[in-house]
Amino acid sequence: MRLPRAAAALLLAATPFVPPDAPAPLDPVVAPLDLLVAPPAEYGMLALISGELTRDGRCLLLANGDARSVVIWPAGTRWLADEEVVVHPSGARIRLGDSFRTGGGHVPISHRLATGWLSEADWRAALACARKVDFHGVVLNPFSPIEATTEPAIPG
Repeated sequence: MRLPRAAAALLLAATPFVPPDAPAPLDPVVAPLDLLVAPPAEYGMLALISGELTRDGRCLLLANGDARSVVIWPAGTRWLADEEVVVHPSGARIRLGDSFRTGGGHVPISHRLATGWLSEADWRAALACARKVDFHGVVLNPFSPIEATTEPAIPG
């Protein structure tokens, strides 16, 4: 059975155009997120790590000025999707858009030896996220206090 021309035109007009390479809409409550969590550690790096918590697709990133880094959180960190908040093992809550600072260190995500303690699945997720940020990552020190604020980060 063929549709009359008027009905076919109406059906086409009511169908939104979506380019073939358009990403799927992101529902932050339903969409998966790659929360990269390190295994328990006995020590941690001590560089000052600071910036704003942002999200790019499945990736949580630390933005500081023009620089963005993949974040590898301490063991025990959780993501609450319905609130869009990271809960640090200390109990500190960091929402998307919040700035925070803590101790940690910079690692090249592209080098498997630099992140060898990540599971294979987490390393692959980190690598996928790192492609967006020139393969740069930060590992947060599990023993450093973390300070979160809703104030914008100061680039530096």
